[in-house]
Amino acid sequence: MKNSVSKTEQTSAQTGLLSPVTVIKGVGPAKASALASIGILTLQDLLNFFPRRYLDRNLTDNVLLKTGETVTLIVEVVDAYLAHGKKSRLVVGAKTRNNERISIVFFRGVNFFQKIFQPGTTLVATGKLEYFRGFQLIHPDYEILTNAIKPTYSINSSGSKKKETEEPEEELAELPEMIHAGRIIPLYPSGESLKSEGLDSRGFRKILYLALEKLRGNIPEILPEKIVATRKLVA
Repeated sequence: MKNSVSKTEQTSAQTGLLSPVTVIKGVGPAKASALASIGILTLQDLLNFFPRRYLDRNLTDNVLLKTGETVTLIVEVVDAYLAHGKKSRLVVGAKTRNNERISIVFFRGVNFFQKIFQPGTTLVATGKLEYFRGFQLIHPDYEILTNAIKPTYSINSSGSKKKETEEPEEELAELPEMIHAGRIIPLYPSGESLKSEGLDSRGFRKILYLALEKLRGNIPEILPEKIVATRKLVA
């Protein structure tokens, strides 16, 4: 059976796959050098860098909160304040889509998080639910959202951005651009030299997402059409 992709298309796609990783926004010489140390020089190499395992970060905010569960919630910041005691901490008050009150607590990076979590900010947070004068998540993984749909920046970014418009609640179920939550997420192997360049699992998810966006429509299908059709595979 003939391949459905022409030779010209295959050559064009192969050229894209063989592009250096520096064509990805945010991958400069230092990051490229760190990637090269593990054999990743091109976009093709990057796509062949497979996760070591996966985590379920699908949204769980339509259920009642229970202590001890690991949850992924869409929440909106209501207020934030510094609490002093044996350890100073930032307590970010938020509400879930079920209007349940929850606190997000940070003991480290207080100044940074205080700038980010302004009232009206919408985010997706993942962590283990604890209870102390109410439900709380301590140092959760998170992703900031715009209009509760697309992320503007993540834990490694700076600055703050408020939600500008209200979106109908039914649209909140579709979060096509989230890469750290709201789905099954990959965990990638990473050492200290990689992490020092921002290439932990979050960093790899980001650059792989950008690589796939850059190669959209230009990755040749290697399976015969018959198998794709018979198995109802995504081509």
